[in-house]
Amino acid sequence: MWSTLRELRIQADWWLKGRLRWSAPARIDPVGDLEPWLADLPENQRARAEALRERYDLSSWSTGCDREDVELNLYHLDILDQHLSDVPAPTRALDVGCRAWWNLPANHAFRPAPWLGIELDGHQRYVDGATRAGLARRRTELFEGASYRTGSVTELDGPYDLIVWLLPYITPGAFGADRLPRRYFSPDALLDHVLGLLSEQGTLLIINQGEDEARVQRELLASRSVEVTELGRLESPWPAFETERYGFRCSVNRAAGVEGAR
Repeated sequence: MWSTLRELRIQADWWLKGRLRWSAPARIDPVGDLEPWLADLPENQRARAEALRERYDLSSWSTGCDREDVELNLYHLDILDQHLSDVPAPTRALDVGCRAWWNLPANHAFRPAPWLGIELDGHQRYVDGATRAGLARRRTELFEGASYRTGSVTELDGPYDLIVWLLPYITPGAFGADRLPRRYFSPDALLDHVLGLLSEQGTLLIINQGEDEARVQRELLASRSVEVTELGRLESPWPAFETERYGFRCSVNRAAGVEGAR
């Protein structure tokens, strides 16, 4: 009974969010000049940040990266550089489940392509009245070619040459914690659709939270005709998250099909 009541409450909240889509003006508190900020970093972080800055253009971060998100974006750019540096410049790139798209500065610096961010729960509201969608769209104004939409990734058509998918919902616990309607929990169908969005030479980076989710992700990928490089625990000078992250780099074997031997 309690689970039924909880689901009804979640459904009601979801219905209300879908109709109250207005967002208060979203504010970006830009970091400004990166030089003094980088100078205050510990030596190992400063050295890595300088190496990234030599390789990628971070000039847009002064106006487009919130000061609270600089370390997160350095972490994300570090991971992309470590594991996807050989990925050619994409014609189209996609970020799945990007929330308010805090990592757009890193994505754009890594590959300054037309990026699309999509988020199912884009109308989630913050205490200041702004929504995830409102904040994300404010960010897209600061990075050329970037766009954002709310909805399910299943509404999209490909192909995309590069897809980033952070923390997909593959366990009931993580999904339930975010209070989404149960009908959206479909790890197998979502994975198949995202793999189907990849271009012939496309690359998908999946990042999971914790060993348990990584194990589930490994099993999901093993049942499909996908070329997978398991990246293991993701290491970076920036301890960005309390729970360790694990990564998988994927490309699709078109000759065998996406679903493979399921």
